[in-house]
Amino acid sequence: MGRASRENRPSGRIPLSRQRTLTRIFHKFDGIAQAGLLLRVAGLKAGHDPADRPVPAERERTVWRRFGKNFSLGFGGSALSSLIGVGRTAVMTKVLTVADFGRVLIVLNLAQFARVAISVRVNDMLYRFMPEFKEQNDRAALQGLLILALLLSLATGLIVAGGMVALGPWIAQTFYRDANLVGLFGIYGVGALFLSLQEFCGTILRLEDEFPWVIAPQLLGNLVRLVLLATYLTLVHPYRLEWVVAIFALGLVVDEVPAMWRALVLIGPYLKGWTLRSARDGLQRHWGDIGSTLSQTTLSGYLQLTSNPGDQFVLGLLSTPEEVAVYGLAQQLVRPVRTLLRRNVQLAVSPETVSLWAQQRYRQLERMVWRLLVIGGLIGGLALIVLMPLARWGVVWVGKPKYLHSLPVFYVVSAETVLSVVLIAFYSIGLCMGLIKRRNLVLLASAVALGLVALTGMTAFKMASVQLGGTLLMALFFDLPVMQRLHGLAQKPRPQQRAEESATEGSALARGEGG
Repeated sequence: MGRASRENRPSGRIPLSRQRTLTRIFHKFDGIAQAGLLLRVAGLKAGHDPADRPVPAERERTVWRRFGKNFSLGFGGSALSSLIGVGRTAVMTKVLTVADFGRVLIVLNLAQFARVAISVRVNDMLYRFMPEFKEQNDRAALQGLLILALLLSLATGLIVAGGMVALGPWIAQTFYRDANLVGLFGIYGVGALFLSLQEFCGTILRLEDEFPWVIAPQLLGNLVRLVLLATYLTLVHPYRLEWVVAIFALGLVVDEVPAMWRALVLIGPYLKGWTLRSARDGLQRHWGDIGSTLSQTTLSGYLQLTSNPGDQFVLGLLSTPEEVAVYGLAQQLVRPVRTLLRRNVQLAVSPETVSLWAQQRYRQLERMVWRLLVIGGLIGGLALIVLMPLARWGVVWVGKPKYLHSLPVFYVVSAETVLSVVLIAFYSIGLCMGLIKRRNLVLLASAVALGLVALTGMTAFKMASVQLGGTLLMALFFDLPVMQRLHGLAQKPRPQQRAEESATEGSALARGEGG
C-alpha cells in the first residue's frame, strides 16, 4: 500500500517531451520580445515619438476634453454677453444721436488703444514662460515671473488712467476738435485702471484652468451695463453722455474685481516665502529671453494699433464720427462671431498649446493644430452662411434704416473675422517659437498699407478692407511658416528621449550578443 502510494505520487520532475515543448515556447516568446524591441528602436531612429503613440491616447483625450469644456464655458458666457451687448447697442442707437454714439465709441476705444500702446503684453510673457517654469519645477523663476507681471500690469493701469484724466482735454482739442469729449475721457479713465489688469488676472486664471472665474464676472458686468443704461436712457430726458460713460466705467470694475481676487488666491502658494531679492535672483538666468519676448510682443502691440481695437481709434482720427458709427455698428453686428468663436477658441486653445510646447509634445501639438484648422473652417463657413442673409435685418433691428449703408462694411468685417478664427492657434505657437519678429514685419506692412490708403481719404469700408488684407498677409507670411516649423519638429524625437533611445539600442544589442 505504502509502495503503491509512493509510485502514484507526482515526482516533481517534468517529462523530457514536455521540457522540449516549453523550451520551444520560451524561445519563440524571446524572439517576439526582441523583435518588438528592435522595432521600437527603429521607430525612434525614424523620428516616431513614443510619447505620441497610442499608449498616451488618454492624455490626448484629456487635453481635448479640457479644451472642449473651457470652450463651452466661454461660448455659453460669451453668447449671453453678446445678446446683452446687442441689446445695449440697440438701446443706445435708438436714443443717442449718431454723433453721440460715435463719441461713446471713441472714448471706449481710446482706453483700449492706450492700453495696447502702453502695455508690455504681460499675458504673452505669462503664456510663454509660466508653463515652462512649472514644467521645470523652477519655483524661484516662477515667483519672479509672477511678481514682474503683476507690477507691470499695475504700472500700465496707472499710466493709462492718469493719462486719460490729465491729457484728456489736450487729446480732445488736438486730435478730435470736440470739446464734448473732455469730461468723458476723465470719467472713463478712472475705470481704465481695472481694464489694464485683465491681462494679468485673465491669463493666470486660464493657465490654472479656472475659466468660470473669467466668464462669470464679465457676464455680470455686461448685465450691469445694460440694466443701468436702459434705466437711465428711459427715465432721463435729455440724457447726459457723462452718465452713459460712467456706467461703462462701473462695468469695468464689476468685470475685474472678482477675477483679480481669485487670481491672487491661486498664485498665493507659488509666492509663499518670496522676497524682492529672491524674485530678482530667480529670473537672473532668464532675463535675456524675457526681455526679448517683452520687447517683441510690445512692438507687436504698437504695430497693432491700426487693428482691433485701434482701428476705430484711428478711424476717428482720420474720418468723422458718422464713419466711426458705421464701422462700429458693423463690428457690433459681427461681434457674436468674434466673441463666440475667435475669442473663445483662442482663450481655450492657448493654455493647451503652450503647455504641449513646454512638454515638447510636438507631434500631439501638430495634430491638434490640424484638427483646429478643419473645425475652424467648417464653423467659420457655417457662420458666414448664417450671417450674410441676416445682415440687412440685423442692421435695421439694431440700428435704424439710415445705417443700411454699413452692409458692405459688415460683409468685409465678417470675412476677416472668420479667417482669423481658422488661423487662431498659430500666434501662441509662434510666440513659443520666438517668431514674433516675423509677425511684426507683417504688421508693419499692414500699417504702411493703411497709411497709403489714408492718403486717398479714409472711410469705414476702406478700414475694413485694410484689416482683411492684413489678415491674409499674416496667414501667408507668419501662420504658414509656423506650421512648417512645427511639422519639422514633430518629425524628430524629443530631446529627453534621446538618452532612452541610446539605452534601448544598447539593451537590444546586449540581448542579441547574449543570444
